[in-house]
Amino acid sequence: MKKILVLKVKVIDHHQREKKVFAWFKNHFSQKFQIVMGQMTDIILEIKKGEVKVKIGGAKGKDIKSFNLVWFRTTGKKYGRFAVALAGCFDFLKINYFDTSLGQRAIGGDKLIGLVRLATGHLPIPETFFCWPKHLKESLDYVAQNFGFPLVVKLAGKHWGKGVFILKGKHDLKMLGKNVSTNEQVFFQKFYPHQTYYRVLVLDYRVASWEEIFRGQGEFPQPIGSLISKKFFPIEKIPEEMADLAIKAAKRMSFEMAGVDIFRDGNSHQYFLAEVNRAPAFAVDYPGDPELLAAAKFLEKKLK
Repeated sequence: MKKILVLKVKVIDHHQREKKVFAWFKNHFSQKFQIVMGQMTDIILEIKKGEVKVKIGGAKGKDIKSFNLVWFRTTGKKYGRFAVALAGCFDFLKINYFDTSLGQRAIGGDKLIGLVRLATGHLPIPETFFCWPKHLKESLDYVAQNFGFPLVVKLAGKHWGKGVFILKGKHDLKMLGKNVSTNEQVFFQKFYPHQTYYRVLVLDYRVASWEEIFRGQGEFPQPIGSLISKKFFPIEKIPEEMADLAIKAAKRMSFEMAGVDIFRDGNSHQYFLAEVNRAPAFAVDYPGDPELLAAAKFLEKKLK
């Protein structure tokens, strides 16, 4: 029997009218289709280059491929961006869903949407496990088993390294639950050893500047921390592989102005995309900062 998954923001039992509507659907399709109700916060994502897995019901839940149709019944303001990221996963996996307009929306500034876009474009990102706090505790062992230690945790909505933590063992992992609010999106990522990362400014899909950035290495529960120092290099000195990756990332995101954060794995020496920002933060306290001058020229060009 074919199955339809209906995704909502809240449990249907809280809405008597909706409860009656879906009771009618279930009765009407009882001999043809099975209708399954699900909440947005029940969705788990596993993301890496060229591969996406979607489950409902936690880390050991049902694979989304077991459903023949997904209906985004409600998303609300809170889950609108998440629904766009999820639709991107469905498009990549060729999952039948509606409203398909969700998959056609581009929203900058959202970490999850960015990761999904980059991974489904076969660009290198850190292996990522996403969940809502609702399924955090039951996901800890799964994450530890798959990623090992140390591992990286990122909390959505935080900037300048304030929501990024490095966990070195199971004790840190268990303590994490006490530091996460019920509304935060949680990203677990495989740890790749690196001392610094690079910011490449891409304007009109050309490299405009690049810099090396040093941040703190805080011990949990302290976050990695803010910028310590940065160093700019001449454009002609940028490694070709790094420049190519930054431009591909900007094009994949359709960002005419993009701050592309890249790091190089100390073991494999492969470049990875940490993040692509549509509105990169410019530092005004660094003499000779070429980013601001490049951005000014970019604006002048747009006015012509």
